[in-house]
Amino acid sequence: DWGIAIAGMLINGEPPQAYFELCRKIETFTLTKTKEYLFEEGLSRSVFIAPTLTTEGLLQEKHFHSRDYWQQLMISGQSVAAPGPIAKFSVTPIKRQEAAPSLNRHSLKGVSTANEETTIPASTTSSDLPLEGLKVLDFMWVIAGPLFTRSLRDYGATIIRVESSSRIDPLRASPPFHSDEQSLNHGAPFNSFNAGKRSVTIDPSNPVGKEVILDLVRWADVVTESFSPKAMKAWGLDYESLKAVNPDIIMLSSCLMGQTGDRALIPGYGNMAAAITSFYELTGWPDRSPAGPYLAYTDGVAPRFMLASLLAALEHKRNVGVGQHIDLSQAEAAIHMLSPAILDFELNEHVWSRRGNRDLQFCPHGVFETKDDNRWVALACQTDDDWYALCELGGLTTTLDLSKLKTVDQRIEREDEIENVIAAWTKTLDEADLVKKLIDAGIAAYLVQNSADAVADPQMQFRDHFTTVQHSLIGDYVIEGGRFKLSLTPAQLTTAGPELGESNVDVLTETLGYDMDKVADIFASLAME
Repeated sequence: DWGIAIAGMLINGEPPQAYFELCRKIETFTLTKTKEYLFEEGLSRSVFIAPTLTTEGLLQEKHFHSRDYWQQLMISGQSVAAPGPIAKFSVTPIKRQEAAPSLNRHSLKGVSTANEETTIPASTTSSDLPLEGLKVLDFMWVIAGPLFTRSLRDYGATIIRVESSSRIDPLRASPPFHSDEQSLNHGAPFNSFNAGKRSVTIDPSNPVGKEVILDLVRWADVVTESFSPKAMKAWGLDYESLKAVNPDIIMLSSCLMGQTGDRALIPGYGNMAAAITSFYELTGWPDRSPAGPYLAYTDGVAPRFMLASLLAALEHKRNVGVGQHIDLSQAEAAIHMLSPAILDFELNEHVWSRRGNRDLQFCPHGVFETKDDNRWVALACQTDDDWYALCELGGLTTTLDLSKLKTVDQRIEREDEIENVIAAWTKTLDEADLVKKLIDAGIAAYLVQNSADAVADPQMQFRDHFTTVQHSLIGDYVIEGGRFKLSLTPAQLTTAGPELGESNVDVLTETLGYDMDKVADIFASLAME
């Protein structure tokens, strides 16, 4: 019920006081318990609850030790824990790495340093996409998995997405909706993340539906899924079962904490993984509770690692002819983004915490209001020269004694004072004028954009980040473009996400070659929902 209520607040502008009162009631309860107690009880009751760990707590969390995740590196003569493999491969496990080499460690003796000519194909484009012919049976849902398989589709793969009409993908019901029509086929996030895919509605718990799925496994090169570790096994669709049907299959499984380990069965979404991996502890203001990165942070990070992992497995299969299972934990993948914080604790026992918009290395570094109503500009002085340029541009020398602010350490000690002076100056300027002045002076700066700003942004437009494709019900539909650009084989985007079950008949008749009598029997048995 609260999901519906919160959606009403977002879409219809209903007052949020009831929600804030609910949060206060929850906090009244949690204040009486330890986070360890709440975590363990939540696991036993399948409640979506997770602790906000510090970097130190992350290194102590037993789950990652139970998966033998951490690797030991020798740095400055000291053994330290560092993030481990981005995924577990059943056939080609990632080897433990050595520490980064010291400067000039490897001699260039005998290695030619002359510029070698590179042969570049005469054609600048190709009609053949790099993943053309790759067949993917996709059980991914919500955000992380669909973002990953969307990249496969952009570059030529055929994606058949298995959905349920009784347990709807939450993203289908997530706003905003095209023309504000709240339907399962109009949601913008779903249609962007699943552009170009085909949708079938099959119940894997139904014996007839399961047989259809197994035929699709025989058709597929790759199976992807993002359920909890017990779901696919309960349906008899775990890797060993699929391998018995298709020995060459590659299966990529991605869930919050991985397929094994003490916390493998944690239910929930990427915001919980972000809390456990200490991103929440690092995000927010020092004098307030953790704010956390917006939405589900690991859902935005993990797809990059999924893509790299699958391409590695496909390359191995191409060379050796063997498929395998990839176990990718969203939490473990995201931890790689925390390497500096982890190593700082390991080497110096320094626990990073919330600093607002401030940075450990750059100062000033923040977001400042302009004279326009609720409009802001972000800026960062990355060098001392940037700092002097900012002072000259803003006339800050009349207020600040630069002789005592030459180094970044000196500036960090007086950050409050510096920010107040900068804020007084930026509030006298129009946002566009301010950004132009800063960029012209060589200072890293830009507008703090809202959604409308992002769509109108000239850089986004130049790179065709927002592109119009066709939706089977709606017609023209705007989605996000590809996540990267290949010079010879650019992404091809033609359609938005599919209607629920849009390809049921086509997949049964064209992909699997069933005759209409068999199709009718399948529908009659309720396997196709």
